[in-house]
Amino acid sequence: YDLKTGKTLKKIPYEIYPLKTFETSGGKVSDVRMACGAVECTPRRMTNVEDLLKGEKIGPQLEKLAKRLAAQGAKPLNYNHFKVPLMGNLAARAVRALA
Repeated sequence: YDLKTGKTLKKIPYEIYPLKTFETSGGKVSDVRMACGAVECTPRRMTNVEDLLKGEKIGPQLEKLAKRLAAQGAKPLNYNHFKVPLMGNLAARAVRALA
């Protein structure tokens, strides 16, 4: 969702989505914001994945790293523990969609 224009930019599957348009400079990501809902009691900003993406060119290696980092520090609600491993897969899909 682009906060400046109010338009949806890209639909990314499931509960992971960019909260703001990602910006690129010279083929590299300069700004992106991502969150994951339905795991914790509030949507969880994935700042560790955001930091990983900034200044990098999107590619397969970045997808793998995002997958590893996505669930670090997650505190799932009762009976939502099965969703924690899914966060990595969804983060990788979101990174792929940004390419």
